[in-house]
Amino acid sequence: MNGVQTLAGKQIVVAVTGSIAAVEVVKLIHSLRRCGAVVQPVMSHAASCIIQPDALTYASGRETITRLSGWVEHITYLRGGGECRSFTDCSLHSKHDQ
Repeated sequence: MNGVQTLAGKQIVVAVTGSIAAVEVVKLIHSLRRCGAVVQPVMSHAASCIIQPDALTYASGRETITRLSGWVEHITYLRGGGECRSFTDCSLHSKHDQ
C-alpha cells in the first residue's frame, strides 16, 4: 500500500449485475479500500450466479446486500452524505456499458 488515502471519508456503493465482469469486482473493491473508501457491495441474483456474495463481503468488510428489505437500503445509501443526488452521480460503468 502506498499510504495515499485519496478516498478517505468516502462511501462507495458497488452494484454488481450479471455481467461476467463481476469476477473482477473483488479486485476493484480491494483497490477502493486501499485508497481509504468504505465500500458497500450490492449484487443482483444474476450476479450471485457468477460470484458468491461472501467474496464481496470478504473484500469489503461489509455484508453484501443481495435483496432489498424493509430497511430500504437503496434509499439509505442514496441519501448518504448528501453528495450523491442521483444513481447516475454515483455509478461507475465499465467500458462495455458505453
